Amino acid sequence: MITPLYLRVWTTAKSAARRLRHPMVTSEHLFYACLRLHDQRHCALHRNLPVTAETVWSHLKQNPPSETSEDFSGVQLGDSGKVALERAVSEAAQRGCSVTGTDSLMRALLSETEGPVRSLLDASQTAGLFRVMEVRSCDDAPNQSAAPNMKIYVYICCFIFFALSSQGAEFDLGTHGTLSVTVPDGWSVNGKAANRPDGTSIGYAFAIKPRSDANAKCLLTFAYTTNGAPNKEVIHKEVLRTCEEFVSESVEKTKNLRDFSLEQGYGAYCLFTDASLVGKKAKPGDYKVMGSGVVQPADNMLGVVSLFADEADGEELKAMIKIIDSLKVKPKDAK
Repeated sequence: MITPLYLRVWTTAKSAARRLRHPMVTSEHLFYACLRLHDQRHCALHRNLPVTAETVWSHLKQNPPSETSEDFSGVQLGDSGKVALERAVSEAAQRGCSVTGTDSLMRALLSETEGPVRSLLDASQTAGLFRVMEVRSCDDAPNQSAAPNMKIYVYICCFIFFALSSQGAEFDLGTHGTLSVTVPDGWSVNGKAANRPDGTSIGYAFAIKPRSDANAKCLLTFAYTTNGAPNKEVIHKEVLRTCEEFVSESVEKTKNLRDFSLEQGYGAYCLFTDASLVGKKAKPGDYKVMGSGVVQPADNMLGVVSLFADEADGEELKAMIKIIDSLKVKPKDAK
């Protein structure tokens, strides 16, 4: 299990790689996201670091990643990022923590012996040995009690996928039921289960794409949670919070919240136009419009939605939203 802040770190790292036009997410992108989402003045793990989120961002801009990677729910995950995510899980377990939080991830990143984070820290140090402070925070505390609604412990799909891909309008979620989706002509929906090495299911990821060469796609990652029934207010707050990072570089300069029209549960999203691409010819893989949202079509499962297209009122974006609207989950024991 992980914390909601851990989920935000993952989405922030993906966003950073996209904004920088980097081909993959590495440990340095995760490092930047951890620093970005914490106040270094008040976080002991971060306070004495020789770098800040701003300096890591500058380093990323000047040093694009060049390591091997593999597909991870439509995103290329570099070897260093994969190792960091796996080490974070082990770190939390070794400390007796019931959940994997951002402190475990930060310790995993700081313990990197070879990779972009270690290279950056070595280059940034001016004297002495860098020492990781051993801190137990509420984010990693074992047996912590969850506050209502906001403490959603998510089995996020930040692990390597081991199951085979499948295509179709229905997807078997095991004990969580069957998810169905209406796929319009000219579109494909690929689904992939996310399992731990022991075979335990932790989520499901989908890639929704046009069969044509249209520059558009939708990534949908479900995680099995313990947050209970869908709550519209909580979903709205989460979308507005996670979309904050996109405001400054958008044409809109604000968050315009919109609701998905799910028959079951709730969902919401915000759309942003990339200011740096206005007036430029569209290139494959460079999307002028990006949407970020959250959907919860059933109890105890949460989905993160990423929409990519070139026109906010284009047919591709409308089709992707319609596909999301069609999501339904039939309980395992339903007849």
